Amino acid sequence: DLEIHGDDKKALAVKYITELLNQNGISLSDKQIDALIEAAVHTMNDSIIDVTTDVDVDETETVKIE
Repeated sequence: DLEIHGDDKKALAVKYITELLNQNGISLSDKQIDALIEAAVHTMNDSIIDVTTDVDVDETETVKIE
């Protein structure tokens, strides 16, 4: 398995996002892309809950995190 961490992971994300945006005729500065990535990571980190301590979940129940 290939594991990428830290700055290398972010650089790969910036490259992928830049290519995707360019393919769709959208151009953003590196600073704007960086802000979007940081916001997404922050949102994901804030959304993570420890199901074993925070929520009592039946095995058949679906939990939606917003």
